[in-house]
Amino acid sequence: MDIVYQLVNGVSGLPAQESRLARFFLDNFAQIPEATIEELAAKAGVSPATLQHFSRSIGCSDINDFIGQVRRQQQVNSRALPAAPMLGDAAWVDPGTLQKLAKMRG
Repeated sequence: MDIVYQLVNGVSGLPAQESRLARFFLDNFAQIPEATIEELAAKAGVSPATLQHFSRSIGCSDINDFIGQVRRQQQVNSRALPAAPMLGDAAWVDPGTLQKLAKMRG
């Protein structure tokens, strides 16, 4: 299963709340495997039960299967492409670090 494909299709093909979750996961793809279900739910502004439902709606058996699919996709991508920052990663970085990065960037 190509989890990125499932998420991209979910943005346009799912009900509004699930579409927002798909966009959230695409925007924060790099952080998904390191976060707990509770952290993901809190950052997405939904309940853990909603994450379970969303996972099933995109073809995973549950949220743990979804996270495993993301992890596998990241491993495949890391072998095929050099690492690149993901859109939305800034949301997971504290403001002090963002300011330091911005100053370094010029």
